[in-house]
Order: sequence, then C-alpha cells, then structure tokens
Amino acid sequence: MPRCKMCGRKSIFLSVNEYGLCDMCYSYICEDYRNRERILVESRKIIETSKNPETQLRCINVMKEHFQVLLKYEKIGIPITDPPPSVLLKRLDIERNKIIKSKNLEINKEPLGKKYKRLSEEFGEKLKTYEKIDQLKKFFKNPQYELNPVIEMQLHRHELEEILNIMVDRNNKGIELEKKGDIGSAIKLYEQNVADEFFGTHPYDRLTIIYRRKKQFDDEIRIIKRAIEIIGDIKYRKRLEKAKILKEKYKERIR
Repeated sequence: MPRCKMCGRKSIFLSVNEYGLCDMCYSYICEDYRNRERILVESRKIIETSKNPETQLRCINVMKEHFQVLLKYEKIGIPITDPPPSVLLKRLDIERNKIIKSKNLEINKEPLGKKYKRLSEEFGEKLKTYEKIDQLKKFFKNPQYELNPVIEMQLHRHELEEILNIMVDRNNKGIELEKKGDIGSAIKLYEQNVADEFFGTHPYDRLTIIYRRKKQFDDEIRIIKRAIEIIGDIKYRKRLEKAKILKEKYKERIR
C-alpha cells in the first residue's frame, strides 16, 4: 500500500513519486524551496559584495537558518540541494569562522549590550521607512513578493536574537553553576555580562549578593556603580549607600 514519507498518509488510491512523496507534499516542498532559494541567493550576493564583516555574518546566519529547515527534507531522503544542506551548513560554519578569525578585534570591540541597544534603535528606524506595516507583514508571509525588505528585517532580527541569546545563556548557566555550588565559575559568567553592559538586572543583582556574602565590598560597590551607569534604577543608589556603610563597619570590626 503506497505511503507518503512526508505526511504519512497511506491508501491504495494514493500515488507517490520516485521520492516517496504524494502530490500535495511534493508541491509543498517545491514551493517551500523556491521561496527559500530566492533568499539564499540574495544573501549569498550580499556576502560576496559586502565589505562589512558584521553584514556578512548576518547573511551567513540567515542562510544557516534556511538550510536548517531544508535539512529535514534531506533526513527523509529527498535530494533538495546539491550538495545537500548538511554539507552546505558545514561550509557556512567554516566560512563564518574564517570571517570571525580575520576580523575578531573589529567585531568584538563593541560591548554586546550596547550593540543590542544600537541595533534595536536601527531596527526601529528601518521599520519607520516603510509606509504600511501591514505591507511589511505581507512581505514576511509572502517573501516572493519583495525580497530586500524581508531579508533586511530578518538580518536585524536574527542578529538581535543572537546577541541576546549569548547574554541570557550566560545568566542561565550562572544560575545552574550556583545551584551546583560552583560560585567562582558563576561569577565569571556574570562578570562577562557586566563587561558587555547587559541591560537586565540579573547579573548585577547576583554579583552584589555574592560579593556581599564574601565580604568583598569593593567588588560589590564596583558592580552597583556599573548597574547605575547601565540601568539607572534608583534601587541601586540605595544599595550603594548601604554597601558603603557595611564596608566601613566591616573595616572597624577588623581593626
């Protein structure tokens, strides 16, 4: 009894092609690939013509995102591209690492938190340039109508997500390390986020608590001051005064 390897339907009346797909699934895959191919080609052109390493990396990330989707077709034995998506993903990783290695100092110069805020503002300005938000939504649903706006928005969104994920991942790993009792490793991760000017309160709150428990009041005061500079929350000003008082009391007790 014929059975489609994509949707799983089977029937004596069902016909499947040489790839084991029913007509509906085969049409869907063809249409899906055509839409993605346009974005992949456009991204490749940008990579080859752009001299900005950040733009090149954003395009590589967009391409990887689409090849990850096409990979599911490869896994069920459908020859979607030549070479297959798994090979192309590895090539993109190699290309990405080369760009990062050759431009490392230039790319990592700006703190991630500051970079996230800057890109968010740029993203907002880009959106304003389009007369109708509804039209932009239409682009996202139907990328074949207009490629450039879609790719531009995807690049911005993907880079924002990538930056945020790095910093959030540090916080989550720090929480796990604290639970395991590895406070030293947790401190390193939280300090990385402080150095990157993370705009959430978690690393600052955890470090001030940890440093106070360790009686490292100078470090606690340093972190609170950074929180005031980056976040500006009034609660940190109160904490700063309290930390200074505790530091003096601790000095007196030591004496």
